[in-house]
Amino acid sequence: MITDTPREPTTARSSGTLLYLLKLLAGPAAFGLVLALPLALSYQGRIALATFACVIVWWIAQPIPWAVASMLPFVVFPAAGVMDIAATMRLYGQPIFFWIMGTVLMGYAIEKHGLARRIALGFLALPSVGNRTHRLAFTYMLMVGVVSMFVSDAATVAMMIPIGMSVVRHVRNVTGSVEDGAHGGLSNLAAFITLGTLYAAVAGGTATMMGVPHNGIAISMLERFTGRQLGFFEWMVAGVPVFLALLVTFFLTLCALVRPELRVLPGGEAFLRAERAKLGPLRSNERRVLCVFAVMVLLFVLPTIVNIALGDSHPATAAVNRALSIWVVPPAVMFLLFGIRSTEPGSALLTWKDAEQQAPWNIMILVAAGVAMTDAVTQFGFVEMMGTFIGGLGISPVTLPY
Repeated sequence: MITDTPREPTTARSSGTLLYLLKLLAGPAAFGLVLALPLALSYQGRIALATFACVIVWWIAQPIPWAVASMLPFVVFPAAGVMDIAATMRLYGQPIFFWIMGTVLMGYAIEKHGLARRIALGFLALPSVGNRTHRLAFTYMLMVGVVSMFVSDAATVAMMIPIGMSVVRHVRNVTGSVEDGAHGGLSNLAAFITLGTLYAAVAGGTATMMGVPHNGIAISMLERFTGRQLGFFEWMVAGVPVFLALLVTFFLTLCALVRPELRVLPGGEAFLRAERAKLGPLRSNERRVLCVFAVMVLLFVLPTIVNIALGDSHPATAAVNRALSIWVVPPAVMFLLFGIRSTEPGSALLTWKDAEQQAPWNIMILVAAGVAMTDAVTQFGFVEMMGTFIGGLGISPVTLPY
């Protein structure tokens, strides 16, 4: 018997091909446009900037993966005579790559072994929180933000949404509300919890330097351009107030736009306490992950503590600052995560399979490439050109300090 093989419609296939070609050609178009501009840059600077523009357009349009697009300088720079392949690859030897990998895997270990869920339920089950809608909603968003300080935004949302939705389901069961019944199925409460999870995760990512991988770009650029290296506490001095301000703003916005249907949550506190009780006592793996996390925080803050205790000029301060740069801590933490045994036979707290699946390889290469190409355009006078351009606008130091 001859059967017809299902085929994709020709029109749909053609439009998909056309869209892909437009996305792919948008990069070279940006390259050519930058080259055509009358920029006060050397030949090497114009090629480097044009390459960066092409890669950025490809990152946005995504005709090819971010990581692959990031490798364009390997082809263009040697061919165009900007720099040889060895010098080009040295640009990519960024400590930020392993910094992102270590901080993300630390966050995943907290998630994998249930420590983040335990911390969140511990705070949500506090007295006088679970029975009032607004108290519970704000505390929930606060805990999402706190978890997001150390766990990636996506993982935080994935981990915390089930906790929030379980509260919504419990209230629906207790009140008897259904989708077309009383309280409109508590759709506002569900929307508040869902959107609150997302917004709080974004806000929490600003609080610490490991909150989101892209914070590392700011730290790296600051160090390269000014020679100043931010400490863990120094970031938090600005990051925590920004986080709290964003959290309150998001909370009040959600209260205005999707005000929950109920002011009092029947049995909410008892439900959360029951959920917390289900977790039981702190397990061995949770203790080990908690110890690794404590070591990481200690290593991050030790240079600041030594500096305060002994002063800038003490030899010990210089030695600690040299040995415990912020770029050193995440790789050191990975040694602990992959070296400390788990309660599961023959396994560590993290395995390489965890690293393969959970490390954001695309983002790590993208960030390393972004820093590398920024270095390249900086080498060839882009910063000086922009300084001259901004100075020509007549902007005063009061408006734009320098």
